[in-house]
Amino acid sequence: MALNMKTLTQALAKASAVIEKTVQTTVQDVTGPRPLQDYDLLDQIGSGGPGLAWRLYSARPRSSAPQTPYPLLCVWLLDKRSLSEVRSRAGLSKSAEDAFLDLLRADAARLVRLRHPGVVHVVQALDETKHAMAMVTEPLFFLRRQRPQQPRESGLPCLQTVFITSTGAWKLGGFGFAISSDQASAGVTSMQPFHFAVKLSVGSSSDMFSLGCLAYHLIARKPLLDCHNNVKMYMNSLAYLSNEAFSVIPPDLVVDLQRMLSIEGASRPTAMDFTGSSFFRDDTRLRALRFLDHMLERDNMQKTEFLKALSDMWKDFDSRVLRYKVLPPLCAELRNLVMQPMILPMVLTIAESQDKADFELSTLPALVPVLSSASGETLLLLVKHAELIINKASQEHLIAHVLPMLVRAYDDTDPLVKQAILPRVHGLALKTTVAAVRVNALRCLGDLVPSLDKPGVLDILQTLQRCTAVDRSAPTLMCTLGVANSMYKQYGVEFATRACTFLCSSPLLTAQQLNVQQFAKNTCSFMKDILRCFVNIDNFLVYVFFDPI
Repeated sequence: MALNMKTLTQALAKASAVIEKTVQTTVQDVTGPRPLQDYDLLDQIGSGGPGLAWRLYSARPRSSAPQTPYPLLCVWLLDKRSLSEVRSRAGLSKSAEDAFLDLLRADAARLVRLRHPGVVHVVQALDETKHAMAMVTEPLFFLRRQRPQQPRESGLPCLQTVFITSTGAWKLGGFGFAISSDQASAGVTSMQPFHFAVKLSVGSSSDMFSLGCLAYHLIARKPLLDCHNNVKMYMNSLAYLSNEAFSVIPPDLVVDLQRMLSIEGASRPTAMDFTGSSFFRDDTRLRALRFLDHMLERDNMQKTEFLKALSDMWKDFDSRVLRYKVLPPLCAELRNLVMQPMILPMVLTIAESQDKADFELSTLPALVPVLSSASGETLLLLVKHAELIINKASQEHLIAHVLPMLVRAYDDTDPLVKQAILPRVHGLALKTTVAAVRVNALRCLGDLVPSLDKPGVLDILQTLQRCTAVDRSAPTLMCTLGVANSMYKQYGVEFATRACTFLCSSPLLTAQQLNVQQFAKNTCSFMKDILRCFVNIDNFLVYVFFDPI
């Protein structure tokens, strides 16, 4: 009986495992590969891999996704049904499709194993279902956007396997055709000679030839040696390269490219020689980008001199270069309190060209610590550019970060900060149609009086006159009286009488909107305080009728 129970238990365990696997497979077929469950796909940023079969999407991780340092990542997605349709139209067999899928699986597996700064970093390994394959890598951008082409056998890196990360680094991401060294000794596979040297030898000189072909392809937007697998055509094209072929290449780069594409390997420059080309050395924008890459290593004096030059140069950069190469190091340098007043204006100026989503993703995270701790000149800059930040930040960030910054600026004792805040308060009082906003703006003006000079107080008086000309409600009149009282306490008789003249020369004090309590408690009290300041009634009349407003 014990044996029967044991056998029954094992049978039930096997059945349970089969059911669980079936359920899991069914769920995956419905929901798709694991990356599609862990990430929200955003925009398609391009295509890549052999035949441009992978569709690459920018993606935001969900709560179920593994922890990564990236706010956005790149999801590689392959739809097997679309691949089958392409295969059918091309007249290829099912075995060719299976071989191509095996190639992609091998490519993904090698990407996981290869840990190198020059190789695309895999965040989540390949997951496959009946209808799709997907994996997740570090964020990429500026990729090829062509439609998938018919898969072709090629053992060489080409534009389909070269990717640019969100930080601007160039990386390899295609190793489906890679073989080990002992396999390579068995023979040479057939390959397209678009980017391969004449002599099929492994070495740095052959790499420089391939790099030259790649550089030409990127600049000219067409391959230099497009010979359709014809070896004779390839040799003729290489032997008789005309100057016309290099007419689309910048003059400073022509000589270096011609050396790199030399038939003799010994005539080709080294990688170090190529980076020392005048094309790179004399380009001030490239030198600026190199400085930015190592900006954190420089001292403050070097940074100051560089930023002075960059203030006139940044307009020459492409918007993508500004977004991915200029802005990140500048935002990182905002942690340097000494350099903040110089860097912040440039960051905010570049931010003007960003849309709201890009600003919140790339610039605002670096500004949040500055918003919470800024003082002095930095706080003044933020107040002056408050409208830019308000227009581009979400409601959540406005409440959490921007509004507290404005409140701190309002309470700051620096006169320059007060002068930056004051016009906005004047504008609120004069332009709004909401009574509550006008009342609060007038209350702010009353609080600002103690920190203002005399011209600033006169501006407030003019604002009071304009406000009461269109709004004689009780709250507005009481706030006007409160501001006049603040003027009296801060500057004494001179400015108080100006306010008194304004109030007495109009029917504001006897407006019907004021009830008896408001008139007795506030208006009469204020007038009594004013009258006590005068030694006699003659002085009062002199101030009222002869002192210019």
